[in-house]
Amino acid sequence: MKKVLTSIVVAFGLFLSAFITSSAMAGGFAIGIIGATGKVDTKGYEQEGNAAAGAVTTDQEITNATMQEGILYGSLFAEYTFGEMYGLTLGASYTPMDSSIGTQSRTDAESGASGGDNLPKTADAGTYKAEADISGHTTIYIEPTFMPTDNFGLYLKGGVSRVIVNSLESITLGEDSSAYGNETVLGGMFGLGAKVVHDSGLLFKLEYTKTIYETVKMTSTTGNKNIISADPEIEAFRLAIGYQF
Repeated sequence: MKKVLTSIVVAFGLFLSAFITSSAMAGGFAIGIIGATGKVDTKGYEQEGNAAAGAVTTDQEITNATMQEGILYGSLFAEYTFGEMYGLTLGASYTPMDSSIGTQSRTDAESGASGGDNLPKTADAGTYKAEADISGHTTIYIEPTFMPTDNFGLYLKGGVSRVIVNSLESITLGEDSSAYGNETVLGGMFGLGAKVVHDSGLLFKLEYTKTIYETVKMTSTTGNKNIISADPEIEAFRLAIGYQF
């Protein structure tokens, strides 16, 4: 992930340097909204007991999971575009709403029930629910653009995203107890798209993006100090409507 982020930052610098030294610097600002639909893929595990990943003893358990969920969200964006046939857009977007990721549950039965196998009863039986949400999603991006006409263009997209992952899991069942906080993570975003700029200034963009985040790792602040680790990715199709002036 660090290599991906470094590559994106270097690309920012190279494209910006090339266009600043060119003669085609005329451009304008644009603001607008984005509607997106897509999916979140989350791979990860929860490790019982307070131990580093990989150092698992016989009385610890690792639960692996892979989840995929559909998402629908809206964002705000502001950007500046300069250049003519070969242009460049620098921008930022912000998503004010939260999105749920990695929701999953399991039910454990009580052991040692009356008439059973003479095992002691435990208070760990019940439904365990793992859930998290993401909020404060902010992206800065760059779009090298080819404009074959004054009104239509094709572009590549790259950027760096920042998001807050908040674990909503809170378990208090017998000896099993865990509650996690939140973590701020970075991600590398890439994609491609097409845009139409009307003579009136109206701007329409249709694009596909994929964002790969760094590993999210949290340790429970209560109970038996469980550890969770997750690698989320977001794929989305996005429609942006704005005004360029």
